[in-house]
Amino acid sequence: MDMKTKELKHISAFIAEGKEAISEEDYSIEFVVSKEVVDRDNEIVLAEAVLDAIQRKNEFSANPICLPCHQHRLPDGTPPCVGSWDVSTARIRDRAVLMRLRFAVDTRLGEAYWRVYSKRHMRAVSIGFRVLEGRDEVHDRVHIHVVERIELYEISCVGVPSNREALSTLKAIGNWQEDRERRELEKTSTDLKELERVLVGKIDALREYLDDRIEELLQLSLNPNDLYLDEPAAEAAFSGRAADPAAQQRGQEAGLDLLKQLEKILTKKG
Repeated sequence: MDMKTKELKHISAFIAEGKEAISEEDYSIEFVVSKEVVDRDNEIVLAEAVLDAIQRKNEFSANPICLPCHQHRLPDGTPPCVGSWDVSTARIRDRAVLMRLRFAVDTRLGEAYWRVYSKRHMRAVSIGFRVLEGRDEVHDRVHIHVVERIELYEISCVGVPSNREALSTLKAIGNWQEDRERRELEKTSTDLKELERVLVGKIDALREYLDDRIEELLQLSLNPNDLYLDEPAAEAAFSGRAADPAAQQRGQEAGLDLLKQLEKILTKKG
């Protein structure tokens, strides 16, 4: 991955389960800020990657502020501080990263957020980060991108976490590209290569079959009009020029249909 790419990502997180998650004594709430699950983009962020980003010196831990809805400034000039994340409480449990948020209840904004979160009317936070290192893996024939190292920007209180929100912010920054699109293109290319490999195998099998029974076929004096082959589809697939899996599939079906016709004729003549 290009380390200079400004690819801002967001993942959602929620209040931890159990009554002990919310402390009335110090106005803090424990959140599951990250969990090792494969998201809808077939990406998984390792718990160690998140914990390391939280604890690294001179980065997030130097200013662990919690913002309201990713806003760095508010229209009325009010400090955009809901509270601060207690980095010392960050830990991994059951492949999830937990950390406490201490609400700034001595401010109007912090108190307002504490009221709705402590009653669980709002439960979500959104984590803004950039991927630094990762690797691609295949599990059960599904391509997964495993994120091993991130740069953590901030964690905000939000009503509804959304990746679209991250992309709109990203476009405003400029000089960005979406790594997800690159991985999708790579996955499509890999799928096409695998499909091509399967097709070549079937074509070779068809050739061997015909070679084995060529004498029989010659004796049949076949009328070309008795056979049908979708030549454009077959030629595109057999030559590897099909632009997508659907075209490759049509070519494969054309070749197999021709094989079935030949088998039917041989069976009838036999």
